[in-house]
Amino acid sequence: MILIVGGEAAGKRTLAAKLGYSAGQMSSDLAAETPVIFGVEQLVADYDRTAVDALARVLAQKQVVICNEVGCGIIPMQEEGRRFRKSVGRLCALLAEEADCVVRVVCGLPQVIKGELPKQI
Repeated sequence: MILIVGGEAAGKRTLAAKLGYSAGQMSSDLAAETPVIFGVEQLVADYDRTAVDALARVLAQKQVVICNEVGCGIIPMQEEGRRFRKSVGRLCALLAEEADCVVRVVCGLPQVIKGELPKQI
C-alpha cells in the first residue's frame, strides 16, 4: 500500500494518476471497490477515536490511500477540533507503519518518506 499525504490541493491525486490510476479508480467512498481512496481525513469525522484502529485496518487493504495533512496548522481552540487532528494523525501513523511507501506531496512535488515509488514516475 502507498500512503500519500499533503496539504489541500497539493497534487496528491495527480501523483496517484502518475502512478497509473485513472479518476475512475479513485473514490472518497470507503465502500467503493476502487484501488485508490482519497479524503480519508473526512472518514475520521464519522468515527470516534476508538474506531481509528479499525478504520486503518480497512484502509490498509487499498492500493493507495490519500489523506490531507491536518496537523501542521494552527491548533484548534475547540476540543472537538483537537480530537479530530489527533485522530487523523493517529490514522496516518498507523497507515504509515503498514505502508510499503509513504509520500508527502508539497507543491506538486513528491517527497518519499518511506520505501520507494514505482519506477513509472
